[in-house]
Amino acid sequence: MWAKELKDSPQPNIDGKLDDEVWKSANAEKTVHFTQRSPENGAQSSLETKISLYYNDDAIYVAAWLYDDEVEKIGRELGDRDSGFGVNSDFFALYFDTYQSEISAVSFVVSASGVQTDRILINGDNDNSWNAVWESGVSKDENGWYAEFKIPYAALRFPKKEVQEWGVNFMRRSIRLNEWSFWNHIDRDIAGFENQFGVLKGIKNIKPPLRLSLSPYLTGYAQNLSDDTKWSSRVTGGMDLKWGINESFTLDMMMIPDFGQVRADNKILNLGPFEVRYDENRQFFTEGTDLFQKGNIFYSRRIGQSFDILEENTVSDEEEIIDSPSDAPIINAAKISGRTNDGIGIGFLNAVTNQTYATVENTTTGETREIIADPVTNFNVLVVDKLLPNNSNVSFTNTNVFRDGKGSRSNVSAGQLSLNSKDNTYFFNSTVAYSHVSDWDDEENIREVTPGFKLNMGAGKQSGKIRYGLWSNLESDTYNPNDLGFLRSPNEVSFGGEFGYVNNNPKSDYLNSFRSWTNISQSSLYKPFKYQSTEISSNFRARNKSFWTVFGFMNWEVGDGYDYFGPQQDIEKGYFYVREPSFVVNTGLESDSRKTFYFETNAGMWRRPSRNQTDNWFNLELNFRVNNQFSFVIQQNHSWARDEEGYVDETYNTAGELEDVIYGQRDIRNVTSSIRGKYSFTPTMGLNFRVRHYWSKVNYEKYAKLGTDGYLYPTNYSNFDESGVDQNNRNYSAFNTEVTFNWYWAPGSVLSLMWKNQLESDQSVLSKSYFDEVNNIFDQSQDTIFSLRILYFLDYAYLF
Repeated sequence: MWAKELKDSPQPNIDGKLDDEVWKSANAEKTVHFTQRSPENGAQSSLETKISLYYNDDAIYVAAWLYDDEVEKIGRELGDRDSGFGVNSDFFALYFDTYQSEISAVSFVVSASGVQTDRILINGDNDNSWNAVWESGVSKDENGWYAEFKIPYAALRFPKKEVQEWGVNFMRRSIRLNEWSFWNHIDRDIAGFENQFGVLKGIKNIKPPLRLSLSPYLTGYAQNLSDDTKWSSRVTGGMDLKWGINESFTLDMMMIPDFGQVRADNKILNLGPFEVRYDENRQFFTEGTDLFQKGNIFYSRRIGQSFDILEENTVSDEEEIIDSPSDAPIINAAKISGRTNDGIGIGFLNAVTNQTYATVENTTTGETREIIADPVTNFNVLVVDKLLPNNSNVSFTNTNVFRDGKGSRSNVSAGQLSLNSKDNTYFFNSTVAYSHVSDWDDEENIREVTPGFKLNMGAGKQSGKIRYGLWSNLESDTYNPNDLGFLRSPNEVSFGGEFGYVNNNPKSDYLNSFRSWTNISQSSLYKPFKYQSTEISSNFRARNKSFWTVFGFMNWEVGDGYDYFGPQQDIEKGYFYVREPSFVVNTGLESDSRKTFYFETNAGMWRRPSRNQTDNWFNLELNFRVNNQFSFVIQQNHSWARDEEGYVDETYNTAGELEDVIYGQRDIRNVTSSIRGKYSFTPTMGLNFRVRHYWSKVNYEKYAKLGTDGYLYPTNYSNFDESGVDQNNRNYSAFNTEVTFNWYWAPGSVLSLMWKNQLESDQSVLSKSYFDEVNNIFDQSQDTIFSLRILYFLDYAYLF
């Protein structure tokens, strides 16, 4: 693909009409051949497309003539900015890999209704949180629809050299045909996405501009919290800064952070031994953080999270902690990231959180005092990544957490190597990690250091119809990346293999695609070296010519398994729980997502025959498109666990020594009901809403003590109160409502109005039914917050 310089003609007006002089000029339109990726991988596109591309000293200009002989069937559903391919609309997209890395790119997408989406792509994965400032316009007539782009160089990073050669691709999506086609074919039988781009030539003598922008914002809050009787208000302000240090690297700074309009977590009741991992919804920590995921030792939710009580040893036997913080305020955060001409990527992130306090009460006198919960803490992440031939790379990542005073500190490093064959058919990857955690020892008045390590390797075939792989993982019992990473449990020696069959063009009158995988894995403890489990699983997914999809999953735990983490005790104490053989079956169906109404559903069963234990679940999602402006989704998720056996409590003798580990036999009922939707007034103005109710009911039937042989034995344990209510029972509910109005009133600028309401209940008295619980939850105190934020984007290139 060649770009032509925009010399004598004035720059086009970006309105999508394509009536400017530059587009009317001779040979402006160039018919290009698009190739389908779906539904018929490798077939020629059913629709004609023409593209023209120009450039000048400021920007890239692209025009696309998207012909369609059934204009009335062109999808034009509206949606939010960055709603991407989730709406029922035709799209046209540009992809630029300005460093020809074959591993990362940026994309600029516009729908037939004029909605913009921009993304960073890393190995085919999309990061929607990245936002750039660019222009687009669309129009339509009896021949089809048309798209026009202006991509300022300030929205791109590219090398500083006289002649530019970029990786490039163009994508067209037709909803009525459910067809995804590309200018340079993206073959589904070949692993990778960015490595299948074409080349853009012809751009000369352009210079990377000074990339400097400020985004000051002002937010006002009115709130009534559950522990307050009156409404309160406050106003906060802050600013985000982006500065292109040079043509390759960008500094992002968040000054006086405010995350009051971040979406609430989907809370659940956790009865297991491991932490629940929640998604990151804060834009600063999701935008452009692809480099920081190398080595898999960075979990950004740690920044701003409250950790263990620092001065817990100062709490006497007559005191108890009655209030502890859940968050540690972020003072500021900054990150630098980019990639050099030689393919070396560098990322550095730093954040500082403030000191927090917990409240301690004397149970005899009622007096209270405060102790430090979290000291001032500094978080650092450093990544260096080098691109290698054949879409390969090698990287080094280091995370460092430094707590003031006697707080614990950690330093974790990971090296990662990924190699692919020349045709991207075969792969090898490996990760080596080392953790170094230090805690203060008051008796010795020194820091005690605990080292740990991890080694992971995998190899196999990743392209073609037949695919396979082998992998192994080794984690020492002391490996601990969790100060700034996420690992549910270390102490593992595991290995496995997988075999898959992928057919993207089956010779069938009914099937459009089919894939199936079979996996086998075995795991043991690292220290002491003890067997844990062997599992075999298999899954398949098939889509027919009408774009309905059926899928299924099966898993079998072969022989007895040994759970060393469920008892929630140090492994040295010798406790484990014997899991007798079990199996899982799950199947589901998805209808054609292009329709006005479509659905997704699945149902399954877990069964352990030897103990007559059975779990069931059923999930249903109903999608309604009322018109191009209004759509909503209703979800129902139900699960039933019967006679489940799990950890409940511990008992101690008079000397304070552990006597018994108590397990309970329980029935668990989980129900999640939600509805979410959007109403779009224009491509830049819309209303979104989300309502979610989660209920978990845990009813204990009887108790047993866990023997050192892993089996359960009778016990006299009970935990009833004076009214006869079992205090171990749990009746947990969380109800969240969020309504947001967004108006993108100027390039890069947005006005957001949000209402958030939250109710939460956790008690031992069980509701009789789901509808009783719905009534009960509204009797609880609630948090209600209204917020209005105005953010204004200031770009140096436009101001001067």
